[in-house]
Amino acid sequence: MVGILLDTNYASSLWCKNLYMSLTARLRDKRIPFVELTDTCGGDLDTVFIIASDREWTRSAIQQLNAGNIRPILICNQSEHLPGCIYSCVCSDISNSMKNLLDTLKIKKKSRIALFGMNTDSIADTSRVDSLFVWKESAFETLEVFTNNGSLADCFDRFYARCDRFDAAICLNDFAAVSLVRHLREKAPEKLEKLYILSCAANEISGHYRDHILSLNMNFEQYGKGAVYIYEALKKHRYLSEMTVRVVWSLETEKETPPSSVRLSLPEGKDRFYQDPELNEMMIVDKLLTLSDDTDKKIIEGLLQNDTYEQIADRCFLTVGSVKYHIKKLLQLSGAADKDQMVTLLKTYLS
Repeated sequence: MVGILLDTNYASSLWCKNLYMSLTARLRDKRIPFVELTDTCGGDLDTVFIIASDREWTRSAIQQLNAGNIRPILICNQSEHLPGCIYSCVCSDISNSMKNLLDTLKIKKKSRIALFGMNTDSIADTSRVDSLFVWKESAFETLEVFTNNGSLADCFDRFYARCDRFDAAICLNDFAAVSLVRHLREKAPEKLEKLYILSCAANEISGHYRDHILSLNMNFEQYGKGAVYIYEALKKHRYLSEMTVRVVWSLETEKETPPSSVRLSLPEGKDRFYQDPELNEMMIVDKLLTLSDDTDKKIIEGLLQNDTYEQIADRCFLTVGSVKYHIKKLLQLSGAADKDQMVTLLKTYLS
């Protein structure tokens, strides 16, 4: 049995409902029984899934569950580190999702981009804009932000005064995209036809504006699959502590790009830790001991005692030929020039 805990203020939102449906559908597919929690988590629960948005609510919930020795699985839009919390997470891959948008514009040869409708108080909007600037290349001449400070109409007026500078717009959500299309239809339909509009969410309302808006698909079904995947992996491998799965949003027109050949040119490592001769010798000895089976270890013991091949063979119930074969394998592992060099190294640290 698993529990599901919902952020109370977030629970009525479409985003939360979609995540909840994705999770419960996957739990039913896997025949994993679940119960929705309110204020008590029974001791019979394998884990708790949290669907949340508010940072402080989420942190408090996780810390209280941690106190009861429960490491929950958080499903959320934005991944961020919560100090003092132990949890796994399924979240949106904002960085790669924003790269998808810019890659699409690059293919379409759009280089003068307006970022329309950014809510400066939103962590999600801020992270999207930051990611867009991270992935911005020289191919893009302009990347200009138009903020929504509580009035999409005002945001449009500021954009409209400069709209001739842009050949594309990335809207931070579908509501901003719909607002942009509506106002352009009313004021300058000829400019709307020239503007390539992408949006960061695929809400139902934007479906009525498909002639003008290309929206990212949030791939909600993947959040539930990712959460249950984490649950099953942690249950099977009890020494795994935490896992994070990120979901990439995709455009309707996207096709998966196959990997291409890459010629690597890597910088020289500067970590002096591994340049210590004594350390390297100990690492070789440790590798010999770690990768040796019981027979190898008996042979090493014989070499440390200066036993002959015949004596080692008698002790290990092997032929002399088999002993020589094992020693040859140990030599290859050690990288030593010959048996005497390897035995000297072993005696230095295993005397």
